[in-house]
Amino acid sequence: MKFLGWLTLIFFLGLPVSARAAGGDHVQLETGEQIDGIIIYENSRAVVITTSGGNSLTIPRSRIAHIQHANANGRSPASDGSTSSPATADSVAPTASITPTGTSEPTLPASPSGSEKPIYRFNLGPLLGMTFSNASLSPDTSTSERLGLLAGAFFEASLGKSFFLEPELMFGQLGYTYVFAGDADSFRYDALRVPILLEYKTDINERLRLVLLGGPSFAFRTSSSELHDGVTTDLSGTTNSVAFGLDVGVGLECPIKPTVVLFVEARHSFGLTDLSKTTPSIRTDDDEALAGLRLGL
Repeated sequence: MKFLGWLTLIFFLGLPVSARAAGGDHVQLETGEQIDGIIIYENSRAVVITTSGGNSLTIPRSRIAHIQHANANGRSPASDGSTSSPATADSVAPTASITPTGTSEPTLPASPSGSEKPIYRFNLGPLLGMTFSNASLSPDTSTSERLGLLAGAFFEASLGKSFFLEPELMFGQLGYTYVFAGDADSFRYDALRVPILLEYKTDINERLRLVLLGGPSFAFRTSSSELHDGVTTDLSGTTNSVAFGLDVGVGLECPIKPTVVLFVEARHSFGLTDLSKTTPSIRTDDDEALAGLRLGL
């Protein structure tokens, strides 16, 4: 199954795992996510923290629920995001513009371009990929894959620290091919697909995040046809207009800008309903390879 091949590829891409530091400072976000590292500067507007991977994140105070400082360099544990660290020469980034005590607040250092891990409650973006669609027929018939297109968009909402809900709208080309009387023929079922996925995300290292996903998928037929001996026959009258399935998958995310995340995914879609109103019974079985961008709102 191609899905296992895609899964194995994604697994090995994520092998270089870097361990999180056990000590240091901890910033708890309102979404439940925790960021570990060393706070190099903070004021009433934002907190700048350097993670174990050397990335510098600037986090607005409005998104912080709790800060826990390490008991070092004059810092003390804090119960909420209002506590700040003393601005010493060791704790302030060299690029910060520091003003004397009692004057205006110092300017926060800028994070390196593309190194911030985006922190957003909502995301949306485009999806593009391929389907390797096949089908199970009853009575049993030998079939092969139909290579098709997947294209659409998604909306993602945070449900907490690690869980997200992602409804999608995609155009997908499903079906299968078969050989009849020496000719390569095909059954084509094109549809608007609406997967509704629950995602679980966990950090692999400072630049990569593993994504596990699954959920129901609905397909609303746009066209269905059979290509036989070079002649296309419309099958809209003999195929069901709505199909139901179950999608599962695995993916990797990598931030490329503070508000943009690139991701790749391998999925498998199990067809749970019969596409045909007649004989033979047709249930699709699809492997999918997808890529897209998550744009923070």
